[in-house]
Amino acid sequence: MLEFAGIEPNPDYATLMKAVQIVRDEKVDFLLAVGGGSVIDGTKFIALAAAFDQGGEAWDIIKTDAARELSQAVPFGTVLTIPGTGSEMNYNLVISRRETGEKLSIKHEAIFPRFSALDPQVSYSLSAKQIRNGLIDAFMHVMEQYITYPIGAVVQDRLSESLMQSLVEIAPRAMRMDHPITPPARISCGQRRWDSTPWWVVAYHKTGRPT
Repeated sequence: MLEFAGIEPNPDYATLMKAVQIVRDEKVDFLLAVGGGSVIDGTKFIALAAAFDQGGEAWDIIKTDAARELSQAVPFGTVLTIPGTGSEMNYNLVISRRETGEKLSIKHEAIFPRFSALDPQVSYSLSAKQIRNGLIDAFMHVMEQYITYPIGAVVQDRLSESLMQSLVEIAPRAMRMDHPITPPARISCGQRRWDSTPWWVVAYHKTGRPT
């Protein structure tokens, strides 16, 4: 078993390519992403890039139509440690290339996780900063779909509103977490994990495609 650490928030292409080289050199046949949305998105890119043999650089997977030539990727699973993005249940990724100032995304069916482990109790140990980040991240992912596609999807809009209202309701309780954690805070923190995932379902039904 090999470990690759150091994937940063908004994962950087240069960092990920170091992992891609390890996967290729060691002939790794399965990846496990343990972390939040950035780690999972980074792992999705690693899985695609390690299988990319079309010539050129792996960045072409995102910047051009090179991904269409890929029919498979290195299989992977996820263990979610912080809720917020929903990346554990979709086939979308976003990565940055800091040397050129680019931040791009791609969707590819080959990068849907084989499994995702989501244990709400893991989030009990998060710092106040990470709890706040997760709450805001989940809220904004719902909000961006809610305001970006005004197509009269009434049911999906009401679902978005209920998710955002739920996050607003539980956020103060989650942020008041003490150590040892009190039962109400445990409920809030656990519920927040499940609030971070349904936004993807809303996006799918409003846009006609996963995001």
